[in-house]
Amino acid sequence: MSIAELLPSISTLSHADKFRLAQIVLQQLAQEDGIMISSETTEIARLSESVLRNAWDNEEDAIYDQL
Repeated sequence: MSIAELLPSISTLSHADKFRLAQIVLQQLAQEDGIMISSETTEIARLSESVLRNAWDNEEDAIYDQL
């Protein structure tokens, strides 16, 4: 699947989901390159998801989901 095929689907994601997608992609790249990501770093990222979701997934900021 190409980037051009993925972009329409990605653009429909909320900011929090886009952030999570970026985390997943970066983790996969690090793993492929043999870079160890500490469980502490992963836990911090996981814990930040709810904060980001609360900050970004609201009616006031919904207009930005279309960017």
